[in-house]
Amino acid sequence: MTVDAIVEAAVRVLLAEGHARLTTRRVADVAGVSVGSLYQYFPNRQSLVAEVIRRKVDEGVRCLEDAAARADGPVPEAVAAVMEAFAAEKRRGLALTAALRGPKAEMEWRRALADGARRAEGVLAGLLARMLSRPLSAAEAARLSLAVAGLEGAVATAAERDPQAFADPGFGALDIG
Repeated sequence: MTVDAIVEAAVRVLLAEGHARLTTRRVADVAGVSVGSLYQYFPNRQSLVAEVIRRKVDEGVRCLEDAAARADGPVPEAVAAVMEAFAAEKRRGLALTAALRGPKAEMEWRRALADGARRAEGVLAGLLARMLSRPLSAAEAARLSLAVAGLEGAVATAAERDPQAFADPGFGALDIG
């Protein structure tokens, strides 16, 4: 599909050349479509970046959903498995995250991350409710919301401060016992 080809081309440009070189003309060239075709789907560079970010956040949420669906056993081990899957997904996308840094992408990141955090909370709340055989209380849901925000912030900080260390699968391995 043309939209997918355009978004994939945008990711290739971001990874190979950086955010500053991401232009609609450059993406159209890499995608093998005319600029006019690109504009049918994305009216400007910002809308294209927003779609790349949205898809990246969607991948992260899908990763959580898949890990939560497979989680079994005692709650601490299940939560640890889901969090490790989350960290692994963050590591896989580290280069793209770095390429998307910049003042113009910041607003889109904030919107997408807020949406992703809400969806992640839902996934984790569902996992915990399933494992506890009851819905979460309002207080538990509030604590979960804080935990998700804290984890997202901690992962973002770790990835920004030392990307090489964060890229190591053993970095921050959870040992919940």
